[in-house]
Amino acid sequence: MQLGVSDVDAWLHQLTASALVDWLRFHEIEPYGNKVVPFQLAGIRAQMANYLRKKTTAPYKIDDFMMGYTPPPKPQTPEEMFALFEAFNS
Repeated sequence: MQLGVSDVDAWLHQLTASALVDWLRFHEIEPYGNKVVPFQLAGIRAQMANYLRKKTTAPYKIDDFMMGYTPPPKPQTPEEMFALFEAFNS
């Protein structure tokens, strides 16, 4: 119903292959639907928490409110990689 179509079968019958490919490409650039809902909700939660927090506490980030999300690890420096390599060879 997000597309405003009540008869999905009729809509799919009218949809051309090139139009479908265009929609899929658009979705890769601008995701919509369930893929972005967790990010939207986390943004709202962070805004509310920052609005209600005391001025003495640090501001919250969106990552603090992402359910089941772990941020990617920071890239290792060459020195850290070498130290890890040396530890394995010891």
